[in-house]
Amino acid sequence: MVKNGKWLVLMGLVLLVSSGLGYAQPWYVDDDNCPGPGTGTAADPFCTIQAAVNFAVAGHVINVAGGTYTENVTVPQGMNGLQILGSGLN
Repeated sequence: MVKNGKWLVLMGLVLLVSSGLGYAQPWYVDDDNCPGPGTGTAADPFCTIQAAVNFAVAGHVINVAGGTYTENVTVPQGMNGLQILGSGLN
């Protein structure tokens, strides 16, 4: 049996996750969308990996399409759980 206060917290968490507010949106990168800049969605991907990293927060997934990316990517400290997945590697 769940006490009323605990039940409300549990329901609040379920609503938060199910509404998408607790979900880290994946970002997309495709060099075919250059010069970009793109919005990072699957339909309008970023042009560069760095652009996706700049918008990402800890826990995000960045999906990188196959291509040539000539850049030095800097990932800030504290980006725990950030995943950068290449085409065909995930």
